[in-house]
Amino acid sequence: MKRRNYLLGFSLTAFATLAFGLFSCSEPVKPNDENRDKDHDEAYRVEVILTKGHFHGNHFHANKSVEGAKYYDANMQKFVFQSDPDKGFVPVAGSPKAFAVFGGLADGKMPVDPATADRSDNTFNAGQAVVGDETYGITVRFFAKDGDEITGEFGTEEESLIHQLFFIPTDIKATEFNPAPKAYTPDYKYIGYYYMDTTPWNSAEGKFTGISNPIGLNGAIEFYEPDTKFDLRLRLLHAKQSKYVSDGKASPFYKPTAEQLSREDWEDLDIRIPVVVFAGKGEYLSADSYEAMTDADKRLVKKLAAALDLTERQAFEDLKAAKN
Repeated sequence: MKRRNYLLGFSLTAFATLAFGLFSCSEPVKPNDENRDKDHDEAYRVEVILTKGHFHGNHFHANKSVEGAKYYDANMQKFVFQSDPDKGFVPVAGSPKAFAVFGGLADGKMPVDPATADRSDNTFNAGQAVVGDETYGITVRFFAKDGDEITGEFGTEEESLIHQLFFIPTDIKATEFNPAPKAYTPDYKYIGYYYMDTTPWNSAEGKFTGISNPIGLNGAIEFYEPDTKFDLRLRLLHAKQSKYVSDGKASPFYKPTAEQLSREDWEDLDIRIPVVVFAGKGEYLSADSYEAMTDADKRLVKKLAAALDLTERQAFEDLKAAKN
């Protein structure tokens, strides 16, 4: 293995306290030609961690994990994938059926993807950019077969310039609780993603480089359509020379170019995570006992139970734990 002495081990605690500072960055160094050999280890296990929280500027504050939750932690959810020689990356036992999340647009504002706006590392402010009713931090971690974390290998000066994770909603549908289903298409307006990468990649004091050098190791995601479900497809671009397209910018989080899709390497990672936006603003559990639930409580409990294949009693208990 091509083992390096990088600083690794990004933890949930680190993500909760990570300070995404506002700094301008210098012109990227042209990466080496990758036609002959990949200069990083092959990932064997991948963890995708979703943490509910909020931003103050570019500082993400993660909520504490729900104490007492057995099946659904509203504040921290994790999928673990492991490489299979025949099937590619598959979820391991213990991963949830889906990410069950809250969604909606605050004040009806429509999202603006930073990649399509005139933004820089120095001007981007996540606290002002987010428009969802709920914001989640999303962290992607890579591990070699021997268990060593190799996330940092994608965040080095050279490797970061040829790697970019894409977050693409696919097969978008209404849930059974959507009273007016409509034709959903894979469009970024159903989710918003913000690259919150820093240099160094896991440093609380690192420079924010999510606009100029988006990788996707650390980010934030919002879900804009309650009562929908879809697969969130994570694809890792490994460019042969550079991930930057003709205008010198990186592609939007949801849309690699046709040339990138046809000419570049996509074998590092391609996984799909089921997502159910099971509830929206104003939906919360009010009852303290299963027997005292209101009609609105019962509807919310049914939504969570359907999203994760729980009994209604199990869904109620975990929603109650989050409430307390």
